[in-house]
Amino acid sequence: MIPKQNMRLYFNINAGADICLLNSGAHLDDGDLYDIWETIQPWVNEYRAAFNTTFVWVTQSYGHLQCEKYQAPLKEFIPISPSEYDMDKYLWRKFPKFDRMSKDLAAIHNFGLLDISMIRLRPDAHKANNIPGHNDCLHWCFPGPLNIFPTLLYNKLSTGEI
Repeated sequence: MIPKQNMRLYFNINAGADICLLNSGAHLDDGDLYDIWETIQPWVNEYRAAFNTTFVWVTQSYGHLQCEKYQAPLKEFIPISPSEYDMDKYLWRKFPKFDRMSKDLAAIHNFGLLDISMIRLRPDAHKANNIPGHNDCLHWCFPGPLNIFPTLLYNKLSTGEI
């Protein structure tokens, strides 16, 4: 988890911003998400009062086990099975749970929500598929699935959902 002083630095860098997008990052374990929300809540209140900042929580950017074996998008999400837990050293199996928690916390704390969970259908678009010998099944290639972020955010802003 990011040290609290670094989280505060992020807030300071974005002081006065109209919109602030936040995400926990990929390397979480149980309890970390609650710690993050508890840590940022006073800063969120401070920035809302001082700058009228709108806060938006972005759901997890999914990692995929053995992404190099995929050549096309999935038709449906395939969760990591218990028999694969030994290969799941980054705890990616917990991302759906973290997304559910984030949606609940965003509603409780009056955050907008940018749900990017649809990218979990794109194990074929990780860096590992484009760089021989590199098995990076968390990060993404550009152009690629992450290009949808600005469109999703724009649509939510233009419809008043955020």
